[in-house]
Amino acid sequence: MGLWVVFCTFLFKRRWSAAWYLLCDSLYDRVYLQVAVTWASLRGKING
Repeated sequence: MGLWVVFCTFLFKRRWSAAWYLLCDSLYDRVYLQVAVTWASLRGKING
């Protein structure tokens, strides 16, 4: 029930919906950057 309340609120509150989208987008970018940097570091260590 609690999750549905959040989703329904986002349907009616445009500001909250936009803020949630920006938060998720920012988190995705941070995770992607961390994975890319770690992957490059590991490749550098393996290839010497």
